[in-house]
Amino acid sequence: MRPLLKKELERVAAICGMFGSDHVGERASAAQKADELIRKQGLTWEQVILARWTAKQTFRWADTLEEKLGTVLASPDSLTEWERSFAVSLNGRHRISPKQEIILDRLFRKVTAYAAKGRT
Repeated sequence: MRPLLKKELERVAAICGMFGSDHVGERASAAQKADELIRKQGLTWEQVILARWTAKQTFRWADTLEEKLGTVLASPDSLTEWERSFAVSLNGRHRISPKQEIILDRLFRKVTAYAAKGRT
């Protein structure tokens, strides 16, 4: 489970564009496929569409290591001491290990969920 990347969000948007089809089966198939893509990432439609973001942190989909890390580092209050230390240790790196990427994705999801609940 990780946040949707920009290209994945664009795919969902393209599929949602078929909701206006004149064919009932096409609309149903598009809705099912879009829902599968969202739920496969462990997200809800509310998180994708209606997330409430605080003025302190504007939401954006993260495509790169730098974007994810920037989002995580901008929300230190939502992290444990170990998580903050881990994120700081990645700062300035251009590449990280697959294990570090999994942890960073988890932290990114955590801070964006924290912000979505209106916490600062």
